Amino acid sequence: MPAASRAICSLTEQWIRKHTPVLLLLSVGALLAASVLLSKVAFGLRTPMLTYLAYAMVASGAILLSVLRVSLQEALQLRVWSYSMIAGGLMALGSAIGYLTVHTAGAAYISLVIAFPPLLTWSLSLALRLEQFRFWRGIGLLVALGGGALLAFGQGMSVPQGAEIHVLAASAIPLVLAVGNVFRTRFWPTGADSRVLAALMLISGGALVFPFAFWVDGPRALLLFANPYRFAVL
Repeated sequence: MPAASRAICSLTEQWIRKHTPVLLLLSVGALLAASVLLSKVAFGLRTPMLTYLAYAMVASGAILLSVLRVSLQEALQLRVWSYSMIAGGLMALGSAIGYLTVHTAGAAYISLVIAFPPLLTWSLSLALRLEQFRFWRGIGLLVALGGGALLAFGQGMSVPQGAEIHVLAASAIPLVLAVGNVFRTRFWPTGADSRVLAALMLISGGALVFPFAFWVDGPRALLLFANPYRFAVL
């Protein structure tokens, strides 16, 4: 490789490492926004939402686990699975509330409440003394929260008549996600690979949703992806 090419590659690698937090913040934010919009599209296609969530979580976790090529012995450790079941359950609960209320509370409102978990997580971490107060972090979180509110209200966020219960339920999403964030930090299994835990949390969360999906959506909902349009929004 020519010296100029090596220099360019080195500079690019250094730039990516330096700006990794910002790049991750933007990419994760974009994916969260996309998931909210996709859930609304899925509801428009008359997709059973709990079954849709269960399939999406299990499939995502299974794909990630297969790519990592984790040994069965490593994946089935009791401490890892117990952690994954609780963390995945909290993750699934927050997502399930959003999926079931997005069609009535509105995508704008769901987008707004998703901006709250970082602030609540930080507040809980301070209360439990897991983290020290940092002025600029607090300012950053407040700015992000203000941006989410501005975006939501700028899109004409309104609560349809009769949707008050769904809006109230959606308002619990930040607390559920914040509790999940604090739990993952506080009880993280020592030495565990974060990628393996992410995969197992998705699979565990989806597995916990399936019984409720079977009860709410009915057994025929298991065939929902026979429709290619529904499969496309998975």
